[in-house]
Parts: sequence; C-alpha cells; structure tokens
Amino acid sequence: MNTVLLIEDEIYLLKELADTFPWDRHGFQLVGAVASIEEALEVYEKRRPDLIVTDIRLPGGSGLDIVRTCSPRAAIIITGHDQFDYARSALRLGVDDFLLKPIDDSELEEALRRVKLRLAGKKSDSSAPLQPDTEESRDSRERHVIAAEDFIRRRYREDISLAEAAQELELSESYLSRTIKEFRNQTFVEMMTSYRLKLSLALLRDQRLRVGEIARSCGFQDQSYFARTFRRYYGVSPSRYRSSLKMNPLLDKES
Repeated sequence: MNTVLLIEDEIYLLKELADTFPWDRHGFQLVGAVASIEEALEVYEKRRPDLIVTDIRLPGGSGLDIVRTCSPRAAIIITGHDQFDYARSALRLGVDDFLLKPIDDSELEEALRRVKLRLAGKKSDSSAPLQPDTEESRDSRERHVIAAEDFIRRRYREDISLAEAAQELELSESYLSRTIKEFRNQTFVEMMTSYRLKLSLALLRDQRLRVGEIARSCGFQDQSYFARTFRRYYGVSPSRYRSSLKMNPLLDKES
C-alpha cells in the first residue's frame, strides 16, 4: 500500500482529513498528519512517504518548500482561493494535482486515484517501451491516459499536439486518441483545452492579472481565441466571469 503524509496548519481541517477520510479505501496508508514544516520534514525523514498532501501556506514557509526539499514520488497541493500565485508555482514544480478549499471529498478521491495509477506505473518495469496491446488491462490503458495528462500538465504553455504526445509516450496516435476517448470521453485537444481553462478560472480570481496575460500563461497565444473558447465552455466571457466574482466575493470563496 502506498503511504501518505498530510500537512495542514488549519487544525480542524487536519483532524477532519486525518480522522474521517478513508485513505486506506483508496490504497493509501496515512503515516503522518502534521501542522508545521519542521514536523513534516521529521516525519518524511523517518517514513519516506510516497505521497505528500500539503497546504501551500504554512507557518514559517510554504508547502512548496517541502516538496522541493523532499522530492516525494507524488504531491498534491491544497490551496485557498486567494493563493493562485502559489498554485502557478506548484504547477511549474510538477506537482500531481492541486485542490481548492473547501476540499470536496470526491475531488480528493479522484486525485488519489490518479496518483495511485501513476505510482503503479512508476513501480512497473519501465525499461521497455510502452506498446499498444489488445490484451493489456484496463489499468494499463488508463496509465497511458494519465501519462498523456502529465504531458499536457508539463507542456500546456506550448503549441502541443496529439502526435507529439504519442511520440513522447511511444504510442501510436490512433491508440492514444482512442484510449483518451474511452476513459475521458474527450479528444486530446478537448482534454488539453479543458486543463488550460481550469487554470484560467483560477487565475481570473487574481484581479491584478490582465486577461491577455492569463491567456498566455494558460497556453492560449491569441486572447480573442481564449475569450471565444472560454465563452463556449462557460457561457460568459472571461471579463464577465471576473466581474461576477468581484461583485459577489462569496461566489469566489465557494467556487
């Protein structure tokens, strides 16, 4: 079973996640639940957990400092609605996922499921190229999809394509496209666009950032195309979405 270290300085949330969330049901053993960087480093040194789940803001530093120092096999970042500068740094650092407060159990469960599959892939023999195989298990096929999502997460600012992803993963384009459709009910482009737009929702909450800057940060080289795509997905323009958050701060906190 994979092991996990939980780091959260809000004691009520720490206790709730440690005591009531069914970590073992999702294939993880909780080996520590701490509230400070010092405690986290001490537990990590003793237990070497596979996964670190940490709040970004901690007394005396940042959860990102822990990830940089420990270099765990996987990391999930917890962030508040006003901490998206940190979230962008987390994405650049290569963390597996980030969750917004208040934490939804289903989102945490989904993040753990993806991490578990990713860790399983790292434990398997990676010396041979991954090849399409009609006999391979469902989990193996989903690992290929998750690898494609990792590719998007690492290179979403670039003008990437299905062909480039398939080449890097040593898979055929048709197999990767078919497998993404099977597990995500999306094309590669739709999956990439969805990821970019998810990031843009987070960044639009920061009133200091211009829409054009956000578009480029999320991989949209053309601001007009970003605005059209955003409207098609969410029914409003980026500027109107931002204005609605500004007029109704409660909506920002709840989203």
